[in-house]
Amino acid sequence: MQRHKDVNRREFVSQTGRGALVLSAAATLSPWAKILGANDRIRLGVIGPGGRGRLLIRAAQAAPNVEITAVCDVYRENLEKAAQLTGGKAQTFTDYKELLDSNQIDGVIIGTPDHWHMPMIIDGVRAGKDVYCEKPMTHRLEEGPKIIQAVKKSGRVVQIGTQHRSWDHFIRAREIVASGRLGKITLATTWWYQNPSEGYRQIKEQAASGTPEGLDWESWLGSAPRRPFDMLRFRQWRHFWDYGGGGLTDLLTHLIDTVQWYMGESVPASAMALGGKYELKDWDCPDTVTAAFEYAGDFSVNYSQTYITRHDRHSIALRGTQATLVINRTQLAVYEEEGSRPRPRPLYPEEIGQRGGRAFLVMKSVQDGSYAHMRNFIECMRSRKQPNATVTAGHQG
Repeated sequence: MQRHKDVNRREFVSQTGRGALVLSAAATLSPWAKILGANDRIRLGVIGPGGRGRLLIRAAQAAPNVEITAVCDVYRENLEKAAQLTGGKAQTFTDYKELLDSNQIDGVIIGTPDHWHMPMIIDGVRAGKDVYCEKPMTHRLEEGPKIIQAVKKSGRVVQIGTQHRSWDHFIRAREIVASGRLGKITLATTWWYQNPSEGYRQIKEQAASGTPEGLDWESWLGSAPRRPFDMLRFRQWRHFWDYGGGGLTDLLTHLIDTVQWYMGESVPASAMALGGKYELKDWDCPDTVTAAFEYAGDFSVNYSQTYITRHDRHSIALRGTQATLVINRTQLAVYEEEGSRPRPRPLYPEEIGQRGGRAFLVMKSVQDGSYAHMRNFIECMRSRKQPNATVTAGHQG
């Protein structure tokens, strides 16, 4: 990566801000699609308004001239809670295909378990709807090309929910990497630690209570293998191979997508992983994983996760010859390289005194990136530009 001459902070912010505008202007237009005006009301339907789906409802409602006109779920509790968020105005469905048939919606938000993503995205674009789908885009790797082909043929706007691509301080971090100020980056270390063990135990205790009232379990299973109702599978579906992919598709997806976005890479040249069910043994998926990925661009990525402790939460550290950038959903920080080698000239001369392991550049997060990501989707529904997280990026991540 080319090294640039030292600049002060004001020059740096000016240069990277102009770069962001160029990136935005480079998005492509769909030549035939209807262009919605800024004052045209966008009507959205929501399929799968569970906890995450309801957050996306709030994010959509925070955008101007947007209305949630329909919600769909096979679990009555989710359906009722989602309808309440719309003031009872949204039409309710238990069959998502009936929702897609409605001429009262322009686009759909999909917040279902992963095994439903491919059929719902494809059915959505074929029905002439724009689509926002939670990550990961697919349940199986081979589903990606099918989605890409269907979206390309339809000309619809589809945003995948890797919201780091719309989050202000993640965008700024990408500009810092692109500026060359970190020097040559050879290693990204990534980690994500959670502790759902209390919920895990509570759910196991609820197992004897049977199928929750108002849940159509057979419809929830969809294309998945027929199994008797299991509370743990229902509540923690991400950790069963029939419906999800564990931490690798839930957590790593965000981190590896961000690293590949920053480094201009699409897929690793090689990968390896190890792990196991060391504590939460009723899951299919491992509760602890260590993985490594090597890229053709002369760098590698390390990833670690565990579901038995949340200490240290999650972060990405890009380690360069001149500086290290550490970023998570709270802030980004840049640390000047120190050591026995000749010290590189400071990136910001006025801050040369801040050494001793302290960050010389810090940017705090001011809002959940899901809100900006949803705004980007809605803006692209109007402009017909490509969204920040396309289906191609969704397949690669």
